[in-house]
Amino acid sequence: MIITTAFTAAVVATGLAGIAVFQMALAFGAPLGRAAWGGPEAALPTRLRFCRAAHSAASFTKFAR
Repeated sequence: MIITTAFTAAVVATGLAGIAVFQMALAFGAPLGRAAWGGPEAALPTRLRFCRAAHSAASFTKFAR
C-alpha cells in the first residue's frame, strides 16, 4: 500500500482535531481529569480548566490554518 501525502495529512489533522476536542471537554468540566492529569480529581480545578481552554483555542487556531 502506498501512503500518499493527502492521506497522511488527513490522519494528522484528525488526530489534532481529536486532541483539541479533548482539551475543550476538559475546559468545560468533563470528568476526564484523571485521564488527562492522573490526579485524584475527576474534573480539573478552575485554573487548569482555564489553561485547557487557552490550549484548545490555540490548537483550533493551528488546525484552521
